[in-house]
Amino acid sequence: MSTGYTGYYSQPTQVKQQTQNALPVIDVTQQLRDIGRESLDALIQANNNRLYRQEKQLVRLEKNDDGKRAIVPLTDKELLTELTHAADFVRYNKNNDKIAQPPPPSAIRYIQGVSRFRLRFPRIERIVTIPQVKPDGSILQAPGYDSDTCLYYDQSTEMKRCLIPDYPTKEDALNALAHIEDYFGQFSFVSASDKANAYGLLLTPFLRPYFTHKQHIPLALIDASDIGEGKTLLADCFIYIWTGNESTTLALSESESEQRKAITTALDEYPTVIHLDNIDIVLKSGQIARALTNYYWGDRYLGGNRQARLPNNAVWIGTGNQIRVKDDMLRRVYRSRLASGISEPYKRPLDLFRHKDLLSDVQANRPELIADCLTLIRYWFMQDKPRVTGIPDLATFTTWARTIGGILQCVGIDSFLSNLDEMRYEVDSDSGECEAFYSALFKIQGNKPFKSIDLLTKLRQTNPPLFDRNTEIPSELSIDLDELSPAKIGKWLSSKKDKAYGYDNIRIRISGTHARSNNWYMESKPHAHVYDDKNVCTVCEKNKADIENSVQMEVNNLTIPHHSSPSTSQTGFTMSLNNGEGDVKQNTSNTAMENMLANYDVDMH
Repeated sequence: MSTGYTGYYSQPTQVKQQTQNALPVIDVTQQLRDIGRESLDALIQANNNRLYRQEKQLVRLEKNDDGKRAIVPLTDKELLTELTHAADFVRYNKNNDKIAQPPPPSAIRYIQGVSRFRLRFPRIERIVTIPQVKPDGSILQAPGYDSDTCLYYDQSTEMKRCLIPDYPTKEDALNALAHIEDYFGQFSFVSASDKANAYGLLLTPFLRPYFTHKQHIPLALIDASDIGEGKTLLADCFIYIWTGNESTTLALSESESEQRKAITTALDEYPTVIHLDNIDIVLKSGQIARALTNYYWGDRYLGGNRQARLPNNAVWIGTGNQIRVKDDMLRRVYRSRLASGISEPYKRPLDLFRHKDLLSDVQANRPELIADCLTLIRYWFMQDKPRVTGIPDLATFTTWARTIGGILQCVGIDSFLSNLDEMRYEVDSDSGECEAFYSALFKIQGNKPFKSIDLLTKLRQTNPPLFDRNTEIPSELSIDLDELSPAKIGKWLSSKKDKAYGYDNIRIRISGTHARSNNWYMESKPHAHVYDDKNVCTVCEKNKADIENSVQMEVNNLTIPHHSSPSTSQTGFTMSLNNGEGDVKQNTSNTAMENMLANYDVDMH
C-alpha cells in the first residue's frame, strides 16, 4: 500500500517491487483510493514521452501508417492497456500467494475522473513537423517534447538537412531572401505589397508559438484575376513547406450552422493550416470571423452532448478568383493578388519560368526553404527586433502585423500590408454599390426626411429615371426592384443604419418613428481635404474646383430634418462658403449643420 501522498504535485509514492527490474505490484484488494494512486504512480514511472494531458483529457502519442505521430485520446480500453504494461495487478490468497488480476475498471474510472491526477502528466498542445520560434526568440529544433512551448517536434529524416545559423548575418538573411525569391518571385503579383504579403504569409506558421493567446492572425487571401494565374500552386507550395503534405480543407457554407460544424471538425484535427479553397461565394461568415479572433473554439460535438474546447493554432488561408468579402470579415483578412494581364494565363509556356515543375522543386528542397524562413526570423531577433514603420493599428492582429513587417523590413521589404485600404475597397461587395447609391440619393434628397415608401417611389421612377439601375442601385435592391415592398426597403435601410460610405462619409439615420414606420434622413460629414501642388486632394484624389462645386450643391440642398429639437431649430446662423471667388451665404436654423460642414472650408458668422 502506498504512503505519503500529499496532493496535486507530490512526487510519485514508493510502490512495492518484487525485484529491482520488475514492474510495480499493486494489490487490487486495497481501498480504491490507494489502487488509483499506485496505478497513477506506475503510469508516470513507465511513461516514456507517450502519455500527456490535453485540455481536459489524457492523451497518448501514436504513429500512423505513414510513420507520423498523432495525438489520440486515452480511452478506458487504452488506459487498461497502459496499466497492464505499467504494473502487475494481483490479489493474495490465504497462503499469501499472488494471483494475477486485470486492472480494476473502478481504478481506471478513478484515474480518468479525478482532474488533479491529470496535472501530473505533461501538457501537450500539438505536434509540429517544422522548427518553431519560441517566445524568447530561440528555435525549437531538437526532436521530441519541449516543455517551454508544450509542443512535440516530430522531426522527419529530411529535416536533419534544415540548418539554421544561430547568429545569422545580414548576408545570411539576404541570401535566404534571394533563395525564396528564386522560387516564388516569378508569380504575377499585382504590386510589391502583394508580394510582401505573400512572403509574410510564408513566415507566419513558424512564429505561431511566439504569439500569445490574445494575439491573433488574420486570414490570408490569395486572390487571382482569372483561372490559371497560379493561386492554387502558390498555396500548395506554401502548405507543403509548412506540413510536408496537404492541408485541412474547409468548405464554405452560406449556412452559419453548417459552417460552425465544419470548423469544429477541422479544428479537431489540430491542423497547422486551414485552407478555404476555391472561394466562390461572398466571404462573410460570422463563424469564421469568430474563429479568427478567438484562441479557443467552443462547440458541441456531433452526435452527443460532449462539449468541444479546441485551440485554434492554425494559419488560415483562402484562395479564389475575384474574392468578395463583407461585414466583419473585412477587418480579418489581408490579400496577395495575382494578375498577369494576359488572357488565358494557364496557357503560358513553362519556358517563361525558372522552375518548370515548381511544386516538385519545393518538395525536393523543403528543408532548405524552411531554413531560409527561419534565418530571416532569427536575423530580426539578432537585430534586437527593430520596430517597423508604416503598419497601422490592427487591434488583436497588431502584434502579428508588426512582427512580420519588422522581419521583412530588416531585409529591405517595406510594403507589407500597405495595400490594406485598397484591398478592403476592392473586395467589399457592399461598399462600392452603397457608395454610388448613397451619393446619388444624397444629390436628389439632401438631408430631407423620407419614408421607405418615398424611396421605393424614387427607385421605380422611370420617366425620367432618378437612378442608373446598372451602377447606382445596390444589387440587393435592383434584383427584385419591381417586387420590392416598403417593408423590404425599411429592412434594408435598417441594416445600413448609421454606417458611413465614401470619402464624404454619407450615412442614413433615423429621424423618428411614426405609425410603426421609421422616418429616415441622410447626413454627410466629409473628410478634411489635403491638397498637393496641383490642387488635387491627396485623400480622395479629386480636383479642388470640383470639390468646391460639389460643396455648394450640397449646401443648396440642406434643410432642417424633422427630428430637430426646438432649442436648436430656433438658433440661426449664416454659412459663408469660401470658394476663392466670393461668398455664398445661406440662412439656416439647424446647428447640427455645423458638424456636417466642419471639414469643408466653411466659416460660421
